Amino acid sequence: MDGTFIISWPTVLAFVGFWSYGLFDAIHFGAGASNLVLTFILAALTTGLAAVARLAPQAVFFEDRWTVEKRDLIIFSGYVILLAGLSGRALLIAINGDQLFHAQYSQVHAFKAIRLLALKRGLWLDYDFRKLLWLSDVVLLTASVAAFAILRKVRFKLRLALLAVAFVTLRVAIEKLGGNVDIHPSFRLFPLWLSSALLSSSSFAFRLPQFLALAALCLYLYRRTRVRLGEPVAFLFGAAAGSLPVTLHVATLAEPSIWSAAAWTIVLFSLPEVFTSTDDPSRKRLWFRLSAVLAVGTMMRQPTFVAYLPFLPR
Repeated sequence: MDGTFIISWPTVLAFVGFWSYGLFDAIHFGAGASNLVLTFILAALTTGLAAVARLAPQAVFFEDRWTVEKRDLIIFSGYVILLAGLSGRALLIAINGDQLFHAQYSQVHAFKAIRLLALKRGLWLDYDFRKLLWLSDVVLLTASVAAFAILRKVRFKLRLALLAVAFVTLRVAIEKLGGNVDIHPSFRLFPLWLSSALLSSSSFAFRLPQFLALAALCLYLYRRTRVRLGEPVAFLFGAAAGSLPVTLHVATLAEPSIWSAAAWTIVLFSLPEVFTSTDDPSRKRLWFRLSAVLAVGTMMRQPTFVAYLPFLPR
């Protein structure tokens, strides 16, 4: 049951850029030529990252291979059960305040589309809004998966061209619907949207991604320490980190703090490699990997970028 996954960091960053700046229309200067120029710049940057993943002379330099073993799945399941027991009913409590804001904003485009069709066409007036919201999410998710499957079958350069066209088209279309004025990093909404698309909109669905992220973080700590500490102690170490009251609390909230904590943890556990590596290519590869992790983390919660400071001089 073991499997090896290839993580292409330029591809990951291109996806984050497409979702945040294309589909979600983050950062804009209002209507006019300046915003159109910004759209083309962002499209070029996103497409450029996708191109690096394949066309760069040493594209493998930007890849990581992650082997998932059967025991990893067992350990992860153990952490999920342990953390679920410790969190009690926290995953089921109705969200409110900032959590409700994040959850609602993850559905903002579906809100606008349903409202537009209701006002212009008189549709949906006799339907349950929650079901319509779920239907909108499922349609978008299905369309995204179908588009991804189609793009994989076309030539890579044509794929890049279609990516750029889709980026500009979606960004312009979203702006016609009113755009996005959210001041927070947009990618924080992706896990909330994906979970609600799979499970429908509910407090549990919006809390679940952060909870699973904590379980994954515990697994990361276990894998990083099992050789030195031994598997039983490494498991307890991951469990102890995950069961810290503040960590467990933020992991049951529909907000992005746990993603920032995960990025910081990865950086801190990588610092010994950063400062002791004498192989220049290996150090550069590690630097790029950490930069990619922190870029994604920053797109979820802005203070994450501060974690660049410890290894930036290297």
